Amino acid sequence: MRRATIALVAEKSGYSVATVSRALHSDSSVVAETREHVLRVCREVGYEPSIAGRRLSWGNKAVVGLSLGAHDHAAGRFVSLMHQALSHQLGLSGWSVELITSDRFNDGLDIGGLILVGIGPNDPRPASAVARRIPTVAIGHDLDCFCVAADDHHGGELAAQHLLGLGRRRLAVLQGKPEGGKRVLRVDAFVATAQAAGIEPSIIEADATATPSLQGYRALAPRLANGVPFDGLFCETDELALGALAALEDAGIAAPRDVSVVGFDDLPDLAARLTTIRQDFPKLAEAAIKLLAEARRGAQPRKLLMPTELVRRQTT
Repeated sequence: MRRATIALVAEKSGYSVATVSRALHSDSSVVAETREHVLRVCREVGYEPSIAGRRLSWGNKAVVGLSLGAHDHAAGRFVSLMHQALSHQLGLSGWSVELITSDRFNDGLDIGGLILVGIGPNDPRPASAVARRIPTVAIGHDLDCFCVAADDHHGGELAAQHLLGLGRRRLAVLQGKPEGGKRVLRVDAFVATAQAAGIEPSIIEADATATPSLQGYRALAPRLANGVPFDGLFCETDELALGALAALEDAGIAAPRDVSVVGFDDLPDLAARLTTIRQDFPKLAEAAIKLLAEARRGAQPRKLLMPTELVRRQTT
């Protein structure tokens, strides 16, 4: 049996070795259909680009860093899913992914590319990375660099419309404490949609000193001591929603009988019974890698918005 090589992939796919190489590097000059065909042939012949070989020849430049924000937990579900999706996508091209906590992001960082998560107001990382000519993509909105994000505005609207459609009129939002006093886009969109219907949602802020689920529990539990002051709850993330559901259950308040609860992200396992706004993590990672290839080529920065959708489950 012939050894699986890039030349064999080129032969079986009908493309040149150069085209196969560009497809495996997620080069934006290769259309999605071509890249998918090349990856399918790779799987069929058992070809796997060598991460070790690239590290040997390129050193740290063969590594793409997943840079975490100041309040991101390395073991958090969102971070874990992004790391998993990026590792899979980049591994197909022989790249490796390394988690970079906020305390490790410094001027001495030597790396082949960066994908930034947990972007906050006045976050210095995008400008710092671009100034040092590190190809960079941010998971976030309205930044002066390549960026990709879920359509948070549409997602927030969907959450509000869903709760309003269920006849819920006493609405609340459970959110992380806004950095710089600025609410995230999904919460802003939820509030604006509710206000357009003549309803002013109450805002519940979670302290960022614990894991997200514990934050949600601690923020909500004290407010339930004298009953439930809302009948519809939108949580900024699924992890906050998980803590909120635990607090409701401990207080003897049933979802959805007493309170309809909607989360955001559609995290596997965590959102098993949660009505939530889904964002597609593999597609988000794929889009980030596509933009990273453009950044490496020196293209003009641009923004990609990924679709969101409502997934209705037991909590509404």
